[in-house]
Amino acid sequence: VPADLDYGGVTVTNIAVRLKGNSSLSAGRTQPSLKVDINYYRPDLEFDGLNKLNLHNVSTEQSHLSEYLSYGAWRAMNVPAPRTGWAEVWINGKKYGTYTSVEEFDQGFIKRNFDYKQGDLYKPEPPAGTLTWRGGSISNYPVVNWELQETTDHAAFIHFLDVLNRQPVSALSQVLDLNGALTYLAGIVALGNWDA
Repeated sequence: VPADLDYGGVTVTNIAVRLKGNSSLSAGRTQPSLKVDINYYRPDLEFDGLNKLNLHNVSTEQSHLSEYLSYGAWRAMNVPAPRTGWAEVWINGKKYGTYTSVEEFDQGFIKRNFDYKQGDLYKPEPPAGTLTWRGGSISNYPVVNWELQETTDHAAFIHFLDVLNRQPVSALSQVLDLNGALTYLAGIVALGNWDA
């Protein structure tokens, strides 16, 4: 829905807000998680360097600290992680409560965290979005959901899947930052962050 964002005395008009999440939308929760899309109606618009912002209801974690501390732990391990904070959310004069605000994984995030500024950002959705080899055409991967598209042929992604599925394990270092991937996986286990 169209909305205006008021933050610290600054108003950003004509943005979009929608519900987000899966389990956070169930069980009649009155504090839904929200996605704030700042440039939905005006592609040139940004707010504090952001195009999108996620407001997580943290409905199952009353301290509102675990997500904030988890992303801080990722950054301490040199794993790129979104910036986080807290927001007291009011909608049409009604207080909805305290939310964890989380930076979106998008082009701004990529440019802020990686030396290589071009490429594709993928968000595969199971079961069809697994990293299983299905052939050399992107059309064979219908639920891979590329979200940031700087290239058009997806050659790097197809090559990665080829090496991952059809080459010796020793070839993985050609297409994957092994230390980064292993640190990320260890962090998921240590932090219990199964939704990342």
